Amino acid sequence: VSTLTTENSSASGIFYCVASNKVGQEERSIEFYVSDVPSGLQTSSQVTAIVGNDVQLTCRASKYIYTHLAWFYPSSEPAPGHSVVRKMDRYSISLTLLIPNVTKEQSGLYKCLAQNQHNSTDTLEQHSHLLVRAKAAPFVIQNLTDLEVNISGKILLECKVSGTPEPQVTWRKNGYPISAASGISMENNTLVIERVKKDDEGLYECRASNDLGQDSTSAFIKIQGSEEKSNIEVIILVCTGLAATLFWLLLTLFIRKLRKPDATDIKTGYLSIIMDPEEMPLDEQCERLPYDSSKWEFPRDRLRLGKTLGHGAFGKVVEASAFGIDKSSTCKTVAVKMLKAECATTNECKALMSELKILIHIGHHLNVVNLLGACTKAGG
Repeated sequence: VSTLTTENSSASGIFYCVASNKVGQEERSIEFYVSDVPSGLQTSSQVTAIVGNDVQLTCRASKYIYTHLAWFYPSSEPAPGHSVVRKMDRYSISLTLLIPNVTKEQSGLYKCLAQNQHNSTDTLEQHSHLLVRAKAAPFVIQNLTDLEVNISGKILLECKVSGTPEPQVTWRKNGYPISAASGISMENNTLVIERVKKDDEGLYECRASNDLGQDSTSAFIKIQGSEEKSNIEVIILVCTGLAATLFWLLLTLFIRKLRKPDATDIKTGYLSIIMDPEEMPLDEQCERLPYDSSKWEFPRDRLRLGKTLGHGAFGKVVEASAFGIDKSSTCKTVAVKMLKAECATTNECKALMSELKILIHIGHHLNVVNLLGACTKAGG
């Protein structure tokens, strides 16, 4: 099986499929047409016109399939040449029937006939139904009725009218035209006024007009209630909303304050323990804090001490280079807290160990000196 695929085709033609072997060959032709008329023949199925108007009925067909187009009146009489206009486009041909100053008697079913250029006996037809309506002056189908609307309510007035041509509807209040604005809409012959005020009270008129005349209907809209009461309700609602928002904001801040201690206090307190433990006595519970050597112990031979950065009563802080302390082969500059002398007392060693456990217990924090490791074994 052989398949030919064409994309974005713009040219019609005949394609030939040729198959051959040692015995011989055979071919088949395939007619390929590009058209902008999907159904081959197209026309409007329903056309509405008004007496006295000029009417055009257009029939379109694929020019590679159909050549001869013809319009027929409802009486089956073919339209004469002076009543039609032919047009040739890139992919289609069209025939337009002109009916000037149409009358009601010309209503009916018009037929467009197309003849296949490859087979004269093959024809295709489409029909257009022309409906010609007589002109009629505007007429109000249903009168407006007086209404009583509460303050801040909504006014909805629907103007039901008929006429040919279709009447144009305008709205007036106390004799003055109404224009669309914020809260006022006029669509589909319906007037809508949102959140009415006392000033919206008055006589509303719907006026329909066309070239044959006009008709109108009116209704008086009475506004009930007081604007002061409405304003108070609005103020109460706004204040309640603001109060609720402020309450939730304060509650959120209070909860965050409880959950997050002051960063300055954390930094000052724990730094005082690290730099000089004697200024803040350690709790006895420090002895109960665990120390996991497999997690925190760092080899002494991978630590190179440098200059002294500071010192306290029994301890000092030294700048050092640590190799592979963050599980990589790079060298990292760190601060090392250590005892000042090798002959430190038992209490001094205990205090330094307590600091180590406290830092492990605190964990990593943005505002606190963070522990990377420790050398607690002999020779470290």
